[in-house]
Amino acid sequence: MHETRFGGLLAQVLSLATRGLGLFLFVVAFAAYRRDPRAIAILAGSAALLVLLLILLVS
Repeated sequence: MHETRFGGLLAQVLSLATRGLGLFLFVVAFAAYRRDPRAIAILAGSAALLVLLLILLVS
């Protein structure tokens, strides 16, 4: 298999995204388990900021 610089960069980006998604899901599960309104509000706010950032970057 022929490896390229772009492929290596893509693998690093996807690895970082996977770790971020795993951490996000862990925090969601933890907040749901504790039923902590403050943690849920922080999580919802950070998710909204992330979506806004992605929309701004894509458009």
